Amino acid sequence: MTSMLADALDAEDTDRWIRSFKLSDIGFDTASRTEFRDLVVQLYILLSEEVAA
Repeated sequence: MTSMLADALDAEDTDRWIRSFKLSDIGFDTASRTEFRDLVVQLYILLSEEVAA
């Protein structure tokens, strides 16, 4: 599921704002008995000063 989300974000990123994706190893939450992965998306955002330069 996480790789599907990363693929969808990448496909829709026509302005190339996304710098990188980082996907964690599979973890396990014992309290809820669920497996999980973390998806971290690093974005590139221009500040108004950078645009004016």
